[in-house]
Amino acid sequence: MIINIRERIPILLMNMNETYAVDNIGILLPGPRNSSDLPVLTGIPSIITLDFGKSVNQDQIRQGAAIISLIRKRYPEINLMISELHWSEELSGWVLKTGPGGSVIYLGQNDLKNRIHILDAFIKQREMNREKLKHYTYIDLRYDKQVIVKPGR
Repeated sequence: MIINIRERIPILLMNMNETYAVDNIGILLPGPRNSSDLPVLTGIPSIITLDFGKSVNQDQIRQGAAIISLIRKRYPEINLMISELHWSEELSGWVLKTGPGGSVIYLGQNDLKNRIHILDAFIKQREMNREKLKHYTYIDLRYDKQVIVKPGR
């Protein structure tokens, strides 16, 4: 008899009828009891699979998990700022939100690794934290070779 045990660590929450979680490769998990530090995935209309321990079928959920996994591993400053990852067809892709009264960061849907790297460089160059980030209404990274910002509220 061979028993394989694999620990799954939630990195994203999804609020549908109930709260669910997803790990870094898109495996569906029950919602954790303490989830105050996990970003919420929004903009996904519903989940196709409700089988815990199985991979979710929606590309957006798997891609969202990959985005947050990358941010958690390589960009801890950004990870601390994110409260929500939103998928929006109308806004042409992914949007990061930094909480109530915070900034909106438009990532788009292409070349996401590079766009997150640019966001990290922007934050470091300006020595920003979550409070300083609130001074921007939005940061738009959807365009090549430029960062567009709207300061102030």
